[in-house]
Amino acid sequence: MWCHKGACHSCLDVLAQCAAADGWTEPEIEALLTAHRSEHKQDQQDSAIAKLEELIAPKARQNGEDGETSSEDSAKDDPAWKGAITEQLSNVLGLAGEHKIIGIKRYLSEPREYAIETASGCIRLGDVRNLIGADKLQAKIAELAGRMIPTFKRNSEWAKIQQALLDACVDVAVGDEGTNAGLANSWLTAYLAARPVLDSFKEQEGQMAFTQDGRVYLFLSDFRRWIYKNHGDRVPSMELCILMRRGGAEPVNLNVKRDGKRTSVRVWRVPQQTGPDAVHTVGTL
Repeated sequence: MWCHKGACHSCLDVLAQCAAADGWTEPEIEALLTAHRSEHKQDQQDSAIAKLEELIAPKARQNGEDGETSSEDSAKDDPAWKGAITEQLSNVLGLAGEHKIIGIKRYLSEPREYAIETASGCIRLGDVRNLIGADKLQAKIAELAGRMIPTFKRNSEWAKIQQALLDACVDVAVGDEGTNAGLANSWLTAYLAARPVLDSFKEQEGQMAFTQDGRVYLFLSDFRRWIYKNHGDRVPSMELCILMRRGGAEPVNLNVKRDGKRTSVRVWRVPQQTGPDAVHTVGTL
């Protein structure tokens, strides 16, 4: 039996000639050549997945109990190691030439966002589901790069590819405002810098920020209106509460005197870094 690895043109020509000499019809010869190409392509993909498995397999375990960093941890910070994985991922996904993958970025925002860099541009994926979901990744690459990658079953082979996609990621910082805590602190600082802060609650006529016991307090509804007016973001109250907590602010019931009577108001105590000293620095007291 004649056997030749590969699907080069000369190989296909010889295969077609041999089949024709044996009396095969044209449709039968075409089906034979298609099967040969498919088998060769599958062999290439299997080989690339096997190489991926070797790359992502643990190189070493942590030695002893002294907390010493293992060589596996060191390898995962190695650009050459990530580059080797990226190279094999291109082979597995069938992306070559201008569509070859040259890097995978993980932007350290909240939530994280991912992008695949190719030789011809960047494919923004969004959240991690679009990176490690077989159907979602296929659709994103088709939409943004105009290329169809193979269809993978959700099995152990795809699990290896998923891990390789994550291991290949290079972290990219996005600045404080890319995180919930950073965004909340940025808004708080700008809000307190733009509006007067009362010396005490007794001067209150509306819902202005005020100081008490050396701390700054504000009303969520007024803060929310300011965000929409100045940034165009209509943030739902529940989401803003979560952002405020991430930024270090705390909701409190504060006992105050209003119209000569003791009462309780629901306000937010801002973090120390945006408290009286910070406010004084920007000249709002």
